[in-house]
Amino acid sequence: MVTWAQIAKWKASSLDGFLDMLISARKRGMAVGDYISQTDVSTGWRGAGAEAAQDRLNQIEASCEYLLANIGDLIMATSTAQDGVGEVELALNEALSWAGYWNFSISESGEVIDPHPYDVGIHANPEARELADEHNAALENTRMAVDAAMSKTDEVDRTYQQALAKIASGEVSEVEALDDTPGVPDAPPENASTEQVAAWWNSLTEAERNAMFDKYYRRLGNLDGIDAATRDKANRRAFEEDYRVIEEELEELDKRFATFPDRRATGLNEEPMAPGDSEKMQRWSDLHHRKTDIEAIRNALDGANGDTQLLLYESRTDEPGHTMTHAAIAVGDVDTADNVTTYVPGMTTTVAKDIESMVGDMERLKQHSE
Repeated sequence: MVTWAQIAKWKASSLDGFLDMLISARKRGMAVGDYISQTDVSTGWRGAGAEAAQDRLNQIEASCEYLLANIGDLIMATSTAQDGVGEVELALNEALSWAGYWNFSISESGEVIDPHPYDVGIHANPEARELADEHNAALENTRMAVDAAMSKTDEVDRTYQQALAKIASGEVSEVEALDDTPGVPDAPPENASTEQVAAWWNSLTEAERNAMFDKYYRRLGNLDGIDAATRDKANRRAFEEDYRVIEEELEELDKRFATFPDRRATGLNEEPMAPGDSEKMQRWSDLHHRKTDIEAIRNALDGANGDTQLLLYESRTDEPGHTMTHAAIAVGDVDTADNVTTYVPGMTTTVAKDIESMVGDMERLKQHSE
C-alpha cells in the first residue's frame, strides 16, 4: 500500500519522459513496418526459395504488428495512469488545503492530527459550541480528503500494475495490420482524458494523423489534448463547410421568404401561406441566425491581424442543448505561448453580438502584456 509520504511525491509530469519514449518507439516501429510492407521478395523468382523468403517476411511483419500492439497498450496504460496521478494530485492538494487552513498535520501514514483539539464543556455558550462544531467538521473533512487521496492512489497503482503485468506476460489487447493504426485507437478516443487524447494523437505518424483529420476533423476540433494548430485547422474547415451548406439552402428559401414578412405587414402579400410554409419560414430564420454567427466568427478570426486560432466551434442546431452557436478564439499561438490568459464571458453573451469585440479586447491585452 502506498503511504501518504509517497503520495506527496506523485507528479503526473513524471510520466512525461516515459510516454515520450514510448511514442518515439511506436513511430520507429511504424517506420520499420512501412519498410516491411514495401519489401518485395517474390518478383523475379519462383520455387522453394521464393516461398521461404515470403514466409519469413510474413513472420517479420507479424512480429512487427505484435510489437506495435505491445507498445500501444503501454502508451494507453501509461496515459491512463498519468491521468489518475493527476487526480491524486488534486485530492492531495485538497487535503493539504484543509489541513493548512485549520493547522492540522498529516503523518507519513496518512493520519490527520489535531494539535489543538477544540473541546467545550456542557456549559459552553452557543457561540463556543458553534466554533467547536465547525472545527470538528473541518477535522472530519480533512480525514475524508486524505482517505479519498489514498484510495485513489491505491486504485491508480493497482490498475497500472495489472496493465503492466498483462503486457509483461505477452498479452495484448488487439493485434492489427500495419495499415490499421496498430496498437492505438482507430478513431478519436471517446470519454478520454486530456492526457489520454494527447498520448493517442502524439503517437500517430504524420500519415495516420492526416487520415484521422480527413475523417474526424469535426471531433478533433473540439477535443482537449489535440494541439491548437490542428484544432484551428479542423474548426475552420467545419465552419466554412457549414457556411457553404447554409448558403446553398438559403438560396432557395430566400426566393420565397426574403420579402415575405414585409409584404404581409404592408398588406401587399396576396399569396397565401402554403402547407409547410410555416416550418420552412422557421427554417429560413434559423439558417440566417446560423449564417450571422458564422460570419461573426470569420470576422473575429480576421481581426488581430489574423493572428488567431479557432479552438472551439459548435454550430447551433436548435436541438436541446445546442440552441446557440459556441466558439472559442485564441489571439496568438497557444501551442508556443509562454503564458495563456483565459477570458470567460457572461451568460448573456452571444457569438453574433459579442465575439468580434471580445477578440479585439484580447488583442489589446496581448499587446499590452508584450
